Amino acid sequence: MRPKTLIVLGILAVIAVGLVVLDAYWTKRRERQEEATKKVLATLPWEKITRLEVQTEKEKGGLIVLERTSAGSPATWQIRQPIQEEADGSAVDRLWSGLKDLSYSKKFVMASGMKLADFGLDPPRSLIHLKDAEGHTVATLRVGQKTPVEGDLYAMLEGSPDILIVPSWRESTLVPALKDLRNRRLTTLKAPDLARIVIERKGLEPPTLAFRKDKGLWRLEQPRPLLASTSTLAALASTIEFLEAEDFVAEQATDLAPYGLDQPEVRLTVETAQGAQQVFLIGKKRDDATFFAQVAQRPRIVAVRRAVVEDLQRGLDYWRSQQAADFESYNLQSARLREGTQTWELVKETQQGETWKERWFLKTGAQKKELPSNTIEDLFRELDYAEAATIRDDVPVAELASMGLNNPALVVEVTDKDKPTQTIEIGRVGDKMYTRNPAFPSTVFELKKEPADKIWRAWEELKKKLTEQKKTEQKK
Repeated sequence: MRPKTLIVLGILAVIAVGLVVLDAYWTKRRERQEEATKKVLATLPWEKITRLEVQTEKEKGGLIVLERTSAGSPATWQIRQPIQEEADGSAVDRLWSGLKDLSYSKKFVMASGMKLADFGLDPPRSLIHLKDAEGHTVATLRVGQKTPVEGDLYAMLEGSPDILIVPSWRESTLVPALKDLRNRRLTTLKAPDLARIVIERKGLEPPTLAFRKDKGLWRLEQPRPLLASTSTLAALASTIEFLEAEDFVAEQATDLAPYGLDQPEVRLTVETAQGAQQVFLIGKKRDDATFFAQVAQRPRIVAVRRAVVEDLQRGLDYWRSQQAADFESYNLQSARLREGTQTWELVKETQQGETWKERWFLKTGAQKKELPSNTIEDLFRELDYAEAATIRDDVPVAELASMGLNNPALVVEVTDKDKPTQTIEIGRVGDKMYTRNPAFPSTVFELKKEPADKIWRAWEELKKKLTEQKKTEQKK
């Protein structure tokens, strides 16, 4: 084939591709334009609409009045009727977006003999008035029953003769219940701010669990001083921050006995470091999924998830730490190791210009010598992950010798950058290893054999490096 022919064919191919791309562009543009023309409320002055009035079958015809008090995402909305309280901004924004973006797939004018009632539009399942700040109605939308074939919804704008068919997935926002629009959150307290949590439980052992946070470390105060599980308390604090009403049972309850709140099953008291306090009462079971609950000193009764209540009723072992110390090995900043009369000071530093790289050093007076970081981190990681086979909380001083804890084989003091300094005493007797935190002297952890062996191997390897470093210094 001649070069001239190839060039012509190439040009034709480019033109063909260009035509395909151009056709796809115009097709897409036409589809977008057609979609825009099918927007039910596209021409409304949305910036002027500040009030929604909704009559819905879920509220037996009662009027829900919502007023926007500030813009944003989500905007701030207030419920003005039938109650006075802040609305769930995200939920109302979904209703707002559902109206603003509502489009129809088909429309038709009722034939002779048809009535609005035939489409569930008189009375409607939902009647939504959109109003401006002066109270003038900008538009009114009727939402009716589902279509018989595809299950979409009939809808109609007042003042228009057209019956519209709108997507069925809009139903939950266009036919809301009051509870769907209410702010379900039961507290404004934030998890990081919580400093003390007290759980009082009727008929359970222990009857009271009290926790206090000290520089990021949670401790049990009741039933006795113990380390609490950081992950468990973090989950509890998060549960409290995001605690929601699953349902709203009664607005102005004067008699708490029917809900079991006169003698609650659980009384949860939370305090922040700044002194703010809130009390939650959990009553009897409402059904298989929820319990009655109340924020103390408020007349409203709500329902909360059963899983929340069941967690609050768990035993001591669920809440306590399963280790002598609670730290994150990757978060350590310094450590002190003591074996007999020998002590080693270790510090971790981030090197200038190497913000991602951290190094461990052996510190002797003002001198610092770098050590293999992986060797040090192996020991701390094994200590961090070590699991207890058994825990005893009543070990008398006289029995510590039998566990090697009257004269520990190794004492490790660690400083986590987010928590107070903690000490772990390690005792070894035969093939058994015991750990203890001097802050809780009568509690002893017997470690499982595999993690115990890993800890000791890691220590022997680190000690070898420390000894080599010392010999090098002596030669100098």
